Amino acid sequence: MTTPRLTVGDAAPELTVLTTAGEMVNVSTHWKEGITLLTFLRHFGCLFCREWLSMLGKAEGEITAAGLQVVAIGLGEPKHAERYCGKLAPQATCLTDSTNGSHFSYGIGRATVGAFVNPALIRAGVRATGGKHFPGTPTGDVALLPATFLVDREGIIRYAYYSEHAGDHPVLADLLAAGAALRQPA
Repeated sequence: MTTPRLTVGDAAPELTVLTTAGEMVNVSTHWKEGITLLTFLRHFGCLFCREWLSMLGKAEGEITAAGLQVVAIGLGEPKHAERYCGKLAPQATCLTDSTNGSHFSYGIGRATVGAFVNPALIRAGVRATGGKHFPGTPTGDVALLPATFLVDREGIIRYAYYSEHAGDHPVLADLLAAGAALRQPA
């Protein structure tokens, strides 16, 4: 069952997921090391998730300059995360969950029927395929929506973006600015 959406100032829920090596890990070990751009992918066959990973990979220098580390959680098996993250966003730490539980604990829901016939989703599909991103075999729930968060070292949500449809990504410049602002003294 999905919990309510998280907002800025909420504590980030602790998750235990799998690494690409198949080892269990607590996600909090990452944000304790630094500000974490925590992004939830739908599944590793998703063309929009592949597009988003590619965008993050291409922005590696900017992400590092903003003081962020990327952690991506997707539905599937460790081999799926290793294949797609390693190729599209090698700087990202990719983790997997075989259930929707991690997504639901962050208040991430499933798309309604209306979201699948949304003209914005069609435009996003044209954008993604125009960028040479194509769908693969689904490795999880195809109705699950993506979301992205910034989590500080204390495990507090400092930025939350819930996608309205599968191809809805946060504006990377806004995300980077939010991350850079967290590094500034108060």
